Amino acid sequence: MSQFHPFPRLPPELRQQIWQLSLEPRELIIRSNNLSQTALQAKPPAQLHACHESRAYLAGRLYVQAFRTKQNANLYDWVNFDADIIYANSFSLGRLSDQKLARTQRLVLAGVDSFFFLNQHYDELRRRMPALRDATVLSRGLDGVLEETWLDGWAQGFFKLYHNEKEGAVSIYLRTLAPHDRKAWTAAELNPDNYYEQWRIMHDRGFPVVRIRINRRR
Repeated sequence: MSQFHPFPRLPPELRQQIWQLSLEPRELIIRSNNLSQTALQAKPPAQLHACHESRAYLAGRLYVQAFRTKQNANLYDWVNFDADIIYANSFSLGRLSDQKLARTQRLVLAGVDSFFFLNQHYDELRRRMPALRDATVLSRGLDGVLEETWLDGWAQGFFKLYHNEKEGAVSIYLRTLAPHDRKAWTAAELNPDNYYEQWRIMHDRGFPVVRIRINRRR
């Protein structure tokens, strides 16, 4: 059945729940150049254009107009910060104001190695994105080369972040992924649930310790 004709006769509260349950996370890619920055003009959620009722309920309540450009205030994206995923690289993030990033909860950061992320970007993300709860880093090696031991630096950083921390002390669920063209010997992902195993492998192998500075907010 392609249409549910009795839908308008349902109680308003039930119709609103259906609109909300029909939403799916969207991917917004932040692109920057030397003159401006903006989120990729992705298509608005179809639910915002389904009917007047859906738009009146979702717009402003779950979706807000965000990432306006300086050149044209009428260019913006509808963003659901509770669900939508923001894709960016460090250059793109650097060109966005703290105000634009403050509500971001889910982030994918591309092209960063473990040393620079853990010594620089991590503290910056926590400062500029106080609402951030889920961050994925698409890892790269120095000079763009992914070494066989690419996880070692990340494992050491995860150990400092999560090991022996009280529950809730680290509010961000951080994961790092190898690039899509990763070699057969690389693992696919490191996260708070599996970092310790990789750290033990590194420790038993006698991998040299890399100095990593991580400032935790109190």
